[in-house]
Amino acid sequence: MAKQRHGFEALLRNGTCEAYHSERCGIALEHADLALADPDDLVSSAHHGGPVSDSESADWTLLQQATEDWASFHEGRDASQPAIRYRDGGSFIVVEDERFGALRHGTFEGVLREVLLECCEIRTREHVERLVADHGGTAEETSVILDHFVANGIMVTEGQRYLSLPVASTPRNAARRIREQHSRNQPKGLRSLNVVSG
Repeated sequence: MAKQRHGFEALLRNGTCEAYHSERCGIALEHADLALADPDDLVSSAHHGGPVSDSESADWTLLQQATEDWASFHEGRDASQPAIRYRDGGSFIVVEDERFGALRHGTFEGVLREVLLECCEIRTREHVERLVADHGGTAEETSVILDHFVANGIMVTEGQRYLSLPVASTPRNAARRIREQHSRNQPKGLRSLNVVSG
């Protein structure tokens, strides 16, 4: 079967993929950056100067507001449903995200689905480039895909490593994804041992 080139940029520009971005996402991600920041950096930046002395107190207003927003969001919501989750339809994946107020959702097909699922575990850019190349894509198209997912808060990146944030909507779906991924990555001819619980 010949590999087909996909219009990766068109997939990202059209349909629900573009609708996934919102201004509120950027604001909330700024607050999320505070939670991930080094506490010493927060203290220093609060004073717009060098290190803070013991006699000075830091302005924690932004962090307090982010914490209050987080608590307000989780108050009264159904804890059985992750705030950012996916529902895998086999040939497509729907991402639902409640983290930034109104429900945002996006439907991703083909290689976009594969990249999201593959990055449910930390993956290097090189690994993702090989996956995209297997679907007929280029390194440039890999960048477009990863940049889109990161910009919209669907993935996080550290250096050249990527991780998808949506989790399976149910434990059963998560277990199925893990089993499928394990069977794809298992060397040919190697048999799995059956697990027996006692």
